[in-house]
Amino acid sequence: MDIADEAPKEQELFGNSSSHFIGPPQRITEDNIRLGLMIVLFLAGTPLNVSAMMRLRRSMLSSVTPLKQLKRHLNISDLMILLIYTSSQIVWLITVDWRSNDSMCKVLKFSHALCFSVSSNVIVCIAIHRFSMVFGKSTKRITTISLWVAWTLAVATSLPQFAVWTVYRPYETATWQQCVSIWFAREYDIRTRNKTSLAEPLVSSTAYSVYHVLIVFWIPAALLTICYLRLAMVVSKEIYCECECVKQSQSTPLTNGNMSSTDQHVTSGRRLLSRIISFSSSNSGRFEKASIRHQCVTMRRKRNAIHTCLLLIVAYIFCWLPYNAFFLWGLIDHDSYQQWHNTSVAFLRYLIVVNSVTNPFIYLPKFRSALCSSHAVQSS
Repeated sequence: MDIADEAPKEQELFGNSSSHFIGPPQRITEDNIRLGLMIVLFLAGTPLNVSAMMRLRRSMLSSVTPLKQLKRHLNISDLMILLIYTSSQIVWLITVDWRSNDSMCKVLKFSHALCFSVSSNVIVCIAIHRFSMVFGKSTKRITTISLWVAWTLAVATSLPQFAVWTVYRPYETATWQQCVSIWFAREYDIRTRNKTSLAEPLVSSTAYSVYHVLIVFWIPAALLTICYLRLAMVVSKEIYCECECVKQSQSTPLTNGNMSSTDQHVTSGRRLLSRIISFSSSNSGRFEKASIRHQCVTMRRKRNAIHTCLLLIVAYIFCWLPYNAFFLWGLIDHDSYQQWHNTSVAFLRYLIVVNSVTNPFIYLPKFRSALCSSHAVQSS
């Protein structure tokens, strides 16, 4: 994520504060490590997500379900992170300066924010879809509307990037430039002119950074937590009750007295199961077993779908939380934060890219086995 205080460190950008510095910044050892990591993530993640997109496309030819739509949009957001953010980071780490105009700087930073916002918003849409399915209110129309809202919010909340980022030259005769935040440029000007009034740029920069991390991570994470905690409570209780009904029906036939107590369950799934089991008193034993088997398969599919969504959310929190928690630490203890800022922020941000690499293995359970089998065939 690119926020206001995420400009490369001053030593990398401008070398020293002397106006007689005539050469562009040089790549250091840390930059080489970051470049290697970015190349590995790009080469590993891009083919995986392209292959996942093709598999999703083939799957959607037979049937288009809301969950498949959500997976496709998550796949698109992951590809955006890899193709836009990761590739641009690779180019910058190779050149170590900005070799385009101001408009391209603004567009690129807007695109970076858009990638991460879309990814977070789609994860929230997946959680909402699972939540609404449990209560029998999920439809393709609701999913389509939620995706439209997710993309619209992502675009709207990323628009301030056009005003925040700019191309900056450290001095008039410099033959190179950098794409930095307006606050970084202002702070550098103040320091090189021996001024001490840094309060205004620091306050406005911090305010925008807080806004950005709230929109991109903390608000979506809060929605995910609330939604999935409620979802887990409802589903675990429902599945437990349904399984108890199945076990009871397989051990002893139901009487009318049993039916009256079973009909008191609230969920429609348990009422349906009770109606099916009521046929046990007649001569339709085969139909009863088939119905119970179908109900068990339905419960298993529901459990697997919720498990997949839970894994997506856990992976999202695991990969995104360290970077955003580190930023909050900076608000509490700024001096300690600055000591670790230059070396830690970039690598924690790359952990977010790892999430885009691993997502296909989560939302396509057969994807990993297919890759492993193809690798085994090639090696044999």
